[in-house]
Amino acid sequence: MAAKEKLGKHVFDLRVSLRDISPEIWRLISVSADVTLEDLHRTIQGAFKWQNYHLHEFVIGGKLYDGGKGSRTALRKLLHVGDRVLYRYDMGDYWQHDIEVVRMYEVPNRRHHPKVLDGARNGPPEDIGGPPGYEEYARTADARALESFDPQLATWRAQALSYREKPAKPAPRRKPAAPSKPTHASALDALVAMMDAELSTVQPNVQAVLGFFTCLFAGPLLMPSLWMPFLLGDFDLRGWSDMSEVQAVIGTTMEAYNQVGSRVYDGDFTGMQFDRAWTQGFMAGVAAGGEHWKQALRDEDLKIVAAPILLSSLPNAKMEPNPELIRASVRGLVAWWSTHQRERLGTSEPVRRSAPKISPNDLCPCGSGKKYKRCCSPLRAV
Repeated sequence: MAAKEKLGKHVFDLRVSLRDISPEIWRLISVSADVTLEDLHRTIQGAFKWQNYHLHEFVIGGKLYDGGKGSRTALRKLLHVGDRVLYRYDMGDYWQHDIEVVRMYEVPNRRHHPKVLDGARNGPPEDIGGPPGYEEYARTADARALESFDPQLATWRAQALSYREKPAKPAPRRKPAAPSKPTHASALDALVAMMDAELSTVQPNVQAVLGFFTCLFAGPLLMPSLWMPFLLGDFDLRGWSDMSEVQAVIGTTMEAYNQVGSRVYDGDFTGMQFDRAWTQGFMAGVAAGGEHWKQALRDEDLKIVAAPILLSSLPNAKMEPNPELIRASVRGLVAWWSTHQRERLGTSEPVRRSAPKISPNDLCPCGSGKKYKRCCSPLRAV
């Protein structure tokens, strides 16, 4: 009897391009025909360096798919060669992507991870203001940063966001394992060791990082994508070998961040020397907050509260850092931002949800692989 012939897997090659951007930003991606629209969404996020912070939707044949039951249908049932699909991301910035189904072909019967086959130019940063904001950004940005697209790095991002396997069930153990969670000191020391003085805005020393994290919890709420480059620099320039290494770095960074935050909210400043390095780290956090801090400091009360830090942060400042005054200043800043919730969320408008609600047990959107409640959740530090 003849051996049963193994069936292959079918794959789509899709060309995805951003509308209203010139020169064109595009990607040619390869995905299994068996994956869903939700999987395709995550692949596009990784390919364009989006961070999956906002809502998204697909329009296929005039029908809208925005995360409901239809988004769990296999692509083979929705797409055909020659079809054109619209993918929208971030309904505020309103990024529109045209997707063209270039071809469908068969590969050997094994799991087909998404791949980025080709493309041009780096994707726009998050929350930049859509195509008009990108035009302004492109006029001032380094041309090399705009053009430095790497298909291999984009593939790593796409794979990290797409197929998240369930972890294998651990074998039973007779004795409980020793806790592997790093202590505050070890996480902070490990983070400082990872920092590069040439790429990091914050000085690579413990006091500067403590000051930086203190500012993040005593100021406006910022997503990790806004403040992490101040510590680690541009990920594309760090030369990390694979996505698992990147996730390990992010995990260590978030561990130190959360533990410092829990102490700031408790008013526990053990280990903080409140010296010049600490105040300079704090001011790097103010820089990360950008316009949120600039607008808030128009409030005379806030200026008075922040004065002990602001006036002693410059390298040649006449005023020496005073630990007692700075400690009181931090407490005052936490109280001020807590009573100004709209400013703390970075908006003067009524707060409206612009991204899907994240359950505490969902994987954190920062890509660390941890649950949201144990990673970037603001409640993690309370």
